[in-house]
Amino acid sequence: MPSMAAKPDKPKTADSLPTDKATISLNNTHFYSISYLKNINEFQLLSNEDIDVITLEYSGKYNWGDSFVFLDRMIAAADEQSPRKQKNYLEASARISVPFLLDRSMFNLAMGSTSALNSAIKDYLFVGTLEYAYLNIESVGINNEMTAFSSTTTNTLLGLGIAWHGDFFSYLNTNFYYAKNEQQANDYQLTVTFAKSFKLADLSFKTNGYLDWSSAAKDHKTSFHFSPQVLLDLGATFYRAKLLFVGIEYSYWRNKYGLANLDDEHTVSAMVKLSF
Repeated sequence: MPSMAAKPDKPKTADSLPTDKATISLNNTHFYSISYLKNINEFQLLSNEDIDVITLEYSGKYNWGDSFVFLDRMIAAADEQSPRKQKNYLEASARISVPFLLDRSMFNLAMGSTSALNSAIKDYLFVGTLEYAYLNIESVGINNEMTAFSSTTTNTLLGLGIAWHGDFFSYLNTNFYYAKNEQQANDYQLTVTFAKSFKLADLSFKTNGYLDWSSAAKDHKTSFHFSPQVLLDLGATFYRAKLLFVGIEYSYWRNKYGLANLDDEHTVSAMVKLSF
């Protein structure tokens, strides 16, 4: 799974869907944000010391499900150990509610509306994700001539997802995918996304993030990536709650990209986020 600066911090779940599809226009909600991240220490496989990331995000909730799109623009400045690098990473996901496709009342009747499992699960969804990465590496060659190398990677993931009920989390989702990878053998991936708001004294915080587990295949090892954010709602101090956030993002990555013989990644980045 390619590196991400952020996962959604808005609800990615499809809430209980009305059976009247004519009301769909009244139930659509949209969220946008722009973030800036600055690494405090180094990433694995990216030894540049000075790295800047701008992230644009969109998430939407609809009667039929939800969607999430984000674009990372990373610039790693050249230093004594590494050439200048630029990376664009795009991820676009959509989840379609199974009850919406099959008629919710009939689906609830088939599942049993009073069952313990049904009370814990908010929605069942078909899920699909497209990952696209573009990497450009610039270096100075003989006679101080600038040379550049670029590459692209596209992965497609299809599977099933569950949106969970719960009082503790603002949202909790699990998606299980079969991943068709362009530059590695195909594998399976489990993704969990979550969010939780809380208060300390009179200050409002939220933590959100994701974990990705990818199975091993003939050319790569099992990979585990956990990346939470802890953000202070600075806008609430100025009576504009949920507008401006500041905080940190942490990345723990074991066997990054499925590669063996790497130290585990433990990277912290400072973060500023504007949501609207």
